[in-house]
Amino acid sequence: MARLPGSPGRLARVLCGALVVWALANAAAGVAAWHRYQLLPSKQVPDDDGVLVRADMWQGNLMGWREAALVVSVLLLIAWLDEMRGLADVT
Repeated sequence: MARLPGSPGRLARVLCGALVVWALANAAAGVAAWHRYQLLPSKQVPDDDGVLVRADMWQGNLMGWREAALVVSVLLLIAWLDEMRGLADVT
């Protein structure tokens, strides 16, 4: 049974979800980088409790998740484009 014209398929919905996850990871990594930048020049924060280390760890972890979400989004985009090309070849 054919789907309604204009309704996105399952792959398109998953791709949109992956792009949303990438955008959220990008925003979170940006906030973590800003927080780390705010902590680095200040000499008022003693590093006895590891504040700078934790800020660096969070920023590094979020950058890793951001890159992974980007790779997944690109792979899903390639699969979606292949599906669209297959549909174009059939019609």
